[in-house]
Amino acid sequence: MDETTKKLVKSLKEMTQLIRKRKPSMSFDDTVKQLSLAQAEVLIYLCEHKKAKMSDIAKDANVKLPTMTEIVDKLVKKGILKRERDEIDRRNVWISVSDNIKNKTKKIMQSHDRYIEKILSALTMEEKKQAINIINKIVNNLNKEGEV
Repeated sequence: MDETTKKLVKSLKEMTQLIRKRKPSMSFDDTVKQLSLAQAEVLIYLCEHKKAKMSDIAKDANVKLPTMTEIVDKLVKKGILKRERDEIDRRNVWISVSDNIKNKTKKIMQSHDRYIEKILSALTMEEKKQAINIINKIVNNLNKEGEV
């Protein structure tokens, strides 16, 4: 690894650690606070997509269907997610965020967005545009690697 890449990797690690350490306390209730990373990712996915089939959630998380079923079952038991049969095709089951958690999750995500916005305020508009281009190049490279 060349020296510039080493410095970039070191800077990225340091930035990530500082973000984790300084993350503002968000008003999670006890139910949401106890989520594993996998459970939190499912919750975020469903907040963004409103509802989804179990197979779609598993595909997005890159896990097998039985693993996702276990994750979702735990969230349903906690009252965070709900299952609903499709009215037209009863074989389909839709997973969505329960109403009592939906508003709390939306507030948490908005708080997270404001925190990221505050971090990015150190950049000029031109630097933000450059960062978008750089991150998009990295994403494209990761997508190409995924095809191998």
